[in-house]
Amino acid sequence: MRFLPRTIFGRTLLVLLLGLTVSHLIGLALYAGERREALTAAGGRQVAERIAAVSEALENVLAADRPRVVRSFFEPGCRVTWTADSVLAEEN
Repeated sequence: MRFLPRTIFGRTLLVLLLGLTVSHLIGLALYAGERREALTAAGGRQVAERIAAVSEALENVLAADRPRVVRSFFEPGCRVTWTADSVLAEEN
């Protein structure tokens, strides 16, 4: 029971198919890595754009209307709150 082809045509075909398979697997691995990096960068850009949009909207609204405007930005995975006090720790 031999798995290797006996003819030169069969062996050539086997070498070509193995080469193509390895080449495609390497290309797929490179593509998956680049895709992951692109999605990470796009996600960070989207968060930055979202923060800028909220900030701009709050600057152009009266203080009394800010809680209502903040609620309009609620989405799954993005929670915006408005407080009069800073929630960041002060640096010394």
